[in-house]
Amino acid sequence: MGHHLTQRSLLLDVIGSDFVRTARATGLTRARAIRRHALRTALIPTAQSVAFSIPAVFTGAVLTETVFGWNGMGQYFVQTINKNDVHGTVATAAFAAALTAIGAILADITTVLLDPRVRVS
Repeated sequence: MGHHLTQRSLLLDVIGSDFVRTARATGLTRARAIRRHALRTALIPTAQSVAFSIPAVFTGAVLTETVFGWNGMGQYFVQTINKNDVHGTVATAAFAAALTAIGAILADITTVLLDPRVRVS
């Protein structure tokens, strides 16, 4: 939600950076300097934000399934809480934790791919 606005403001901030001006001074066109240097740097926070949005989809499922009466993981989570079913609640919370861990791993992978300062050894 709002990732495009964040991306736009980050890109506008990075365009004025020294390394983008240096790339332009070496002979790159404006579009190529933006694509090759500025966009890659500006994508890092947005990519991390998108990766950590994965658990938010699950949280949104609880609300959506409750409002529309759909049967799914979110509805099951609400039912287990209402019935005081500890095992079902813990299993659903563990699933949400696994999604958060997957999101964190994806955020790390995208950071390694996009940020030239990060070295993997």
